[in-house]
Amino acid sequence: MKHILDQEKTLKKLDPDKVYESISLFPLQLKEAWEETSLLTIKANFSKVNKICIAGMGGSALAGRIIEHLAPALTNLPIFISSNYRLPTWVDTNTLVIASSYSGNTEETISSLQDAISRKAKILVITSGGTLEQLAQKNNLDIFHLDTNKNPSGKPRLGLGSSLGAHLGLLQRLKILNSQELNMGSASDSLNNVKTNPAKTLARQTKGKSIIIISANHLNGSAYVAKNQINESAKTFSVNFHLPELNHHLLEGLSLPKQLKTLTHFILLNSENYPKKIKDRLLITKEVLTKQGYPVTVIKPESSSMVDQALETILFFEYFSFYLAMVNGVNPGPIPWVDYFKKRLASPL
Repeated sequence: MKHILDQEKTLKKLDPDKVYESISLFPLQLKEAWEETSLLTIKANFSKVNKICIAGMGGSALAGRIIEHLAPALTNLPIFISSNYRLPTWVDTNTLVIASSYSGNTEETISSLQDAISRKAKILVITSGGTLEQLAQKNNLDIFHLDTNKNPSGKPRLGLGSSLGAHLGLLQRLKILNSQELNMGSASDSLNNVKTNPAKTLARQTKGKSIIIISANHLNGSAYVAKNQINESAKTFSVNFHLPELNHHLLEGLSLPKQLKTLTHFILLNSENYPKKIKDRLLITKEVLTKQGYPVTVIKPESSSMVDQALETILFFEYFSFYLAMVNGVNPGPIPWVDYFKKRLASPL
């Protein structure tokens, strides 16, 4: 009998929201949004920007998380993420604030945009519409309008390619990023080389397990995306820890409860671009985990540049989270508990 991942009709029944189709369009989302940023007429003067704050929540903050951890390879300016109702106190007139909300109705991001306006920050807005776009238009701000046609699922987290392409393209337009490290042609090649069979195999191995992802440096943003996608699409508990910090505490927290070993699978992200110290730490971390009886899988992107590796890792985990949903027998599209929370928050308590 065929495994569920090889039963096309069953997969389609479990995926009525076209999550798989949106995932497969990630490379095209990225490429088209990147190209569209070159057509945007930018009205404001961003020449004196000396730091960047990206305001967003959930799926709309994922592009910022990726760029934040790629920043050392792409720019000399500091890049920070703000996921709250107010911006950090250091945001001022020389700060570029990117307000990012796929729907345009994320209340925290709307509040952050109002905060940025009051502080007279330099502002770019990335959205598909909603209240955020209306507020930006009212204040004559620069807006990049996200094209949602390449995201048939309609889920913000699955429009990540468009969001990321927009962020990278706009930062490139403002000459904030180092173009030598950012090659969309190379990125497209690395994404086209992502193979789905290893993602299927890993999904089979991790069925019914919680996922702990260990990463470092430029892959930390990709790992953040991965655990979010696993949470939302596979409805599976997943967290991310960073090297070298985790070596100072996590390894002692894995002894109890005893049943943790049967319920957890570790995924370690490796890279040829890690410094030797990080490579050594990853190797020894795997050794310690194995000695403690935990199943461990090491994933290593095949591409060479840090940007390409980050993108390759993201797409791999998008496929993995989908296949994990399939082997767990759950619909990867809806997020009922998040929706329930939002409805309760909007109601009088």
